[in-house]
Amino acid sequence: MRLRVWIAVLVLMAAGCQSGPQTREPIGTVTRPDLVGLIDWERSPLAVVFRAEVTAADVDAFERRNDVADCTIYGDNRVVYTPPGGLSGPVVFQSVSDEAIRVFVEELTLIYQFYNRSSGLDALAPENRPPFIETLLLVVNGQAHRADALGALPDGYYRDVTERCRAVADSPAELIPAAGYVSVRPITYNPERPSVEWQHSDLLNLAALNPDERVWISGEGAQELWRLLRTYGSDVQITQGETTLQAAVEAPGVTRFSPPRP
Repeated sequence: MRLRVWIAVLVLMAAGCQSGPQTREPIGTVTRPDLVGLIDWERSPLAVVFRAEVTAADVDAFERRNDVADCTIYGDNRVVYTPPGGLSGPVVFQSVSDEAIRVFVEELTLIYQFYNRSSGLDALAPENRPPFIETLLLVVNGQAHRADALGALPDGYYRDVTERCRAVADSPAELIPAAGYVSVRPITYNPERPSVEWQHSDLLNLAALNPDERVWISGEGAQELWRLLRTYGSDVQITQGETTLQAAVEAPGVTRFSPPRP
């Protein structure tokens, strides 16, 4: 009975957003044609199909500019994720088939009973929200459903669903954006905090950038800065000559709060 109920949920959602038969050619091999008309999503490369992230209350803080969600599936079939257990480390990605995404959504619905999970975050005033909270978002068939730790997720639920999202990509590769928005913020040097010297000023002069201004930069300089931040973490002190600063590289469709590409 439960199986029929959750399939009915997807059927009703699909019916609500589709005015006629789908004519889009599926991406990849189809072995589950029953899912093709049942589960669909917006195909924009910036649209989120699924996201698992630890949401921060201070979303406007400079440090948040480097944030990459634990796992995101985008509308153009990219799975982008970070390794478990830390804020630093490489970002990886893979473009997957429609069926891989649809099977994942089916499992969320039937096995993880995602539509039976709820969100409690929106009911809290901003000043009462915890600094960080595990959140999950699924957007299919024109409908968004959210769940978070305040909605009484079972123990280990967020971890298990996030790992299942990562597993949608069965052969990922490291993601190093070719371009992105670079910004810096001067800070006072703190000898008790991790720091690293910027050794690529010939490629990108960080000290010459206007504080907090997002500048679209392509090429090796932006890529070297991306690598540095993924290795040492977004709060690392970067020194260039007599200047100490924090830096961010934001890539649309990768980092959480990046503006669209110019």
